Amino acid sequence: KQGIKLSAIIDKIDIDVSKLVEVLRGEMGGKSQGKKDQEEGFDSKTARMKLGLELLMQIVRKAHKAEQEIYDFVASAKDCTPEEAEKINPIAFFKELFADSSVTDFFTDALASDDKDTKQPQKS
Repeated sequence: KQGIKLSAIIDKIDIDVSKLVEVLRGEMGGKSQGKKDQEEGFDSKTARMKLGLELLMQIVRKAHKAEQEIYDFVASAKDCTPEEAEKINPIAFFKELFADSSVTDFFTDALASDDKDTKQPQKS
């Protein structure tokens, strides 16, 4: 259900997912060989921080367009009511959200999929 709520926010705010993937690609040195670890130069904590900052900036710019959807998403993630979600510090919420490695994994997988699609031979 959270995925649907997030989709509604992305749609209403018109979040530039390609920009988020671009941030991640920069952290991975332009490569998308799946999940890289620190030995290969990929610092997932830094990537999460940069992704979180970019997403937060995009949301803050247009939050008024999806105010109720944002409260619904926060409420769902924090297991509270939308009214209680209105009182939650959004910066603290997104910091917590991006501390979860599954968010970075989502964009890493999206990047790998994007690169795989662009390397496929085009049918004539």
